Amino acid sequence: MKNQYVADIGDYGKYSLLKAFINTGVSVGINWYLTEDDGTNDGKFTGYLDKDPKHSLRKYDPETFEILKQIRDSDRTICGVERSGLLKGASFYDKRMVFKGNAKERREQRTEWHYAAKEKLAGTSLVFLDPDNGLLREERHNRANEKYVSSDEIRSYYDDHNVVFYCHKGRRTSEEWERYKSIMPKLLASAKPIVLTYHKGTQRSYIFLVHPKDYEKYRAILDTFLKNWEGIFTEEPIKDPDINKYREFASKWVDKFRQSEEFSWIFECWEFVEDAEKAGCVMDAFRSYSEVFSTSRAVKGIKQLQYLLEEDKITAPLLGAMIFSHWRYYNHWADSNPEPWVRDWFIVALETLVNIGRKHE
Repeated sequence: MKNQYVADIGDYGKYSLLKAFINTGVSVGINWYLTEDDGTNDGKFTGYLDKDPKHSLRKYDPETFEILKQIRDSDRTICGVERSGLLKGASFYDKRMVFKGNAKERREQRTEWHYAAKEKLAGTSLVFLDPDNGLLREERHNRANEKYVSSDEIRSYYDDHNVVFYCHKGRRTSEEWERYKSIMPKLLASAKPIVLTYHKGTQRSYIFLVHPKDYEKYRAILDTFLKNWEGIFTEEPIKDPDINKYREFASKWVDKFRQSEEFSWIFECWEFVEDAEKAGCVMDAFRSYSEVFSTSRAVKGIKQLQYLLEEDKITAPLLGAMIFSHWRYYNHWADSNPEPWVRDWFIVALETLVNIGRKHE
């Protein structure tokens, strides 16, 4: 978030969405992920506040509309929003993201910044994260990180809160967008995901990760909100994985790997493909794995895989995609027969997939 974005047409939908929770008694914490203004024209779309009432968006949330108009004309900053009472009762963390030094020093500063934010927002039920660009797809060691929220930060918040974070489709294809918006639901298998998209100005989406105990309450709030904002906000589906299908696939093929000391035939077996696809596994050439675990080398060896699995961050869709993609590598790309450790890799991965199935029923 930047001060130059305040009162932009995107802000109107965002604050109205957050107010839907505040007005029903949900305690809301906001980490602005505040960054420096950049001197561009981004955030310039405030003309909607001056349109003839007959043709304006004012009818959707008159109070928010009028307060944003005042903020635009007087104090167009994050502090202006906080002081306005627009989000009365919310907790805010507005320390600017300015990290200096080398990559290691910036990472350390960001970690301190993150835990200071968690402390400030402790006790709230719903935490909203408002980075400029959305979710960081792969780890970078430069200042561009400041425009993103990391998967580890979202996981950290989810330990103690329900979470909603901002992201946008940008220039992604429909296939890329489907994969992108599903990254965190795949990583947090216990979370109930809900995705809302705002269709005024640049497409903006809000990805909710809700604890099961709060899901019915949050679902009711959002259903009412969507009805009131029909056509302006829409919900985008994310399919829940069928854990039993993953389990059936893994149980069958882990037995075949165990029983076959000479196992290269499995990489010529089309039955594996049929079973993997039926279970819901996606052969994505390790894309989803790389997006979530950008620094992991779990497909390079058995020890690296075991290390990743010990971290307990893997989910059935991610592991299923890893297994299917690894099978495809030896089926199509490898220029030699698989080494003995590959058999152990598949046994460990498939056994884990069976256990994930039991764990998340």
